[in-house]
Amino acid sequence: MLLCQFCKSIEVQHLPSATGVTLRPDEFEAAPSQAHYPSFFSLQESAKTCKLCHLFFKSLKVKQQLPSGCVYISMGHTDWVDEYPPLIVEPVNIRALSRSSWSVYHKQLYGIQVTCGYRTCELGLYADDDSRAKRTLTVVGEKPDPVKKCRRPLKWIQTCLESHDVCSRYQTLFASATSFPTRLLDLQPTTPHADVVLVDGSSCNHAPYVALSHCWGAAPVVRTVKANLLAFRTRIDPSSLNKTFNDAMDVTRRLGVRYLWIDSLCIVQDDADDWDREAARMAQVYSQAYVTIAATSAPDGTHGLIRKAPDEPFIPLHFHNSDSLNRGVSIGPLLHKFQRIDREPLNGRAWTLQERVLSPRTLHYAADQVHWECRQSIISESGSSPYGYGQGESAENSTARGWLGKMARDIVPDIKPGNKEVSKSVGGDPKVAINDSNVSYDNWYRMLQNYTERNITKDADRLPALSGIARAFSIKKPSLYLAGVWLDDIASGLLWYVNVPESARRPDTYRAPSWSLAAVEGSPITFLSTHFFGRRPGEVDEIEYVGHDVDLDSTDPFGRVKAGSLTLRGYVKASMLKTVQEGQEIDGVRTSIQMLFDEKSAIGSANLDVAIADGPVHCLLATCTYPQDQSLHYTPNIILLLRSIGNAGQFQRVGMAALLQQRIREPQKHFDPIPQPGDPSFTQTGKAKLGEQTPKGESLETWFDDIETSVISII
Repeated sequence: MLLCQFCKSIEVQHLPSATGVTLRPDEFEAAPSQAHYPSFFSLQESAKTCKLCHLFFKSLKVKQQLPSGCVYISMGHTDWVDEYPPLIVEPVNIRALSRSSWSVYHKQLYGIQVTCGYRTCELGLYADDDSRAKRTLTVVGEKPDPVKKCRRPLKWIQTCLESHDVCSRYQTLFASATSFPTRLLDLQPTTPHADVVLVDGSSCNHAPYVALSHCWGAAPVVRTVKANLLAFRTRIDPSSLNKTFNDAMDVTRRLGVRYLWIDSLCIVQDDADDWDREAARMAQVYSQAYVTIAATSAPDGTHGLIRKAPDEPFIPLHFHNSDSLNRGVSIGPLLHKFQRIDREPLNGRAWTLQERVLSPRTLHYAADQVHWECRQSIISESGSSPYGYGQGESAENSTARGWLGKMARDIVPDIKPGNKEVSKSVGGDPKVAINDSNVSYDNWYRMLQNYTERNITKDADRLPALSGIARAFSIKKPSLYLAGVWLDDIASGLLWYVNVPESARRPDTYRAPSWSLAAVEGSPITFLSTHFFGRRPGEVDEIEYVGHDVDLDSTDPFGRVKAGSLTLRGYVKASMLKTVQEGQEIDGVRTSIQMLFDEKSAIGSANLDVAIADGPVHCLLATCTYPQDQSLHYTPNIILLLRSIGNAGQFQRVGMAALLQQRIREPQKHFDPIPQPGDPSFTQTGKAKLGEQTPKGESLETWFDDIETSVISII
């Protein structure tokens, strides 16, 4: 097929551009665009002979007009749900999608939007490297290269090494003689007839190495074990390795790097001591890597780094002469934005969280293109902005809006040059010092929430898979680490709740104390402090740390534990957990919740870690809020729910709750009076109607005022 006259007339430098702002329908027609065909029908006819019209026609999606006042047309790449009846008479218009609408000379075009009434589709614009459109930043998108062609990754790496101060300072953090990996794969061995051998890291003279981040998946994975360790030091047969490993070796060689680190081959998998020792070194392994190759779209090793070929071809634009900016520019499928990688298989695994957070540079081999992510920039082959549709968003400032910028940069320390107050944690280098002025524990809690949303093959690895980030975070926030909780922020660290208690469960074998997030599996968790973007105004901790006893299961202070107890001083008061009916029906089933009761009324709703039966529980006051601004209506008292385990003063955490501000009067519900320690008036049995003794509006803010503090242990 050739191009029709309308498609031949497209000139990228003259296309009206938009940056993806959201427009109301009455503003849509006023948005700048270039006329293409007078109707959808005429486009359909031209599609029979013009390959670009065929792409436009096939890509247009039919949308449904929503009720007046509720319709918004996003010029971003939003998937629409409903369909709209064909409008044969609506004209077809095109406009460019740009990363900067402010510059006439540097348009930074990455796509084209085609509209016909309420139909809309987005396609990508791609320029060859040697084209004038690319050199002048008229078009910033590039067609994805084959995986084994590493021209762009080499360029990205070189730019980072030469000009990114943040990335180079970050690697100084773990740069010491002990940080080099214990073992590496040598891809250029001197051993005859050997393509790959396993070598000691100490023999590599601190040469650059590449690390691989990948999903093991269900497919068999070749592993180093005691039985083959000696043989692997002589030769590893590449044909025995999966496609992802072989692709990673090819890319590593093309990057000009000799050594590669792969977890299954560089750790002796059936040696518990070696595994624990190497798991504790993940922070060093990934932070010191030249670059990390992430097999982002591969659910297992059989898929490799090869991306899926686009469903539609790339169609070159017509150019009239050698000076035309159309020369070397093509239109094709619009590739996914960088933020889409969070939904790829690799980023659903627990172990890979720290691999991404700790790596200074990562090449993400996603489903349709390669993305670059370092501590200072994010770049995609397609040229589109990583997040949203910000105007003038460069690769350098876009990283601040992204996942790594918001989470990892605050978790893992940055280093200030020229400060002589040196932390021993960074090897005593007089040129660097830790800068922790802008770090809060809330970043840790947000990271933990992301971590608990991920899948893990072995539940016993929940603490080890977190140890690398914990080790890095401890350098910036030096505090005692207690199975996921930091002593310096003990109250906030204990205030988490399970998102889906119906699916949550305790592990079959002991993994962690009940106050640790590792003591629950089957559901993500949420930390209370993240609801308020930090501590609430006027919030005061009401628990006092007394002591702890954590028995580690290895030499890693951030790894597995055998047992643990946390001793606290605080206000502890008995209550009763009881199921009540809410009065709603869902699918014919009457819903119910478990609430806390004292001798008078319901006092709060329980958020349980796992499902437990009704019965006595104890409330430990964790925080109180005394807002200076009386217009702020925060729940005043946040409590931990505990159950006695038999020994005096020993408890197990069972959940979290917020006391109501006032008692609830619901005369139709009943409760069993609760015996309070030392109060004989509550030894009687029988039923009493909820609210009979409850003055309307009685405050619960002083519920703990009638008791003294006591010392308890949570195990």
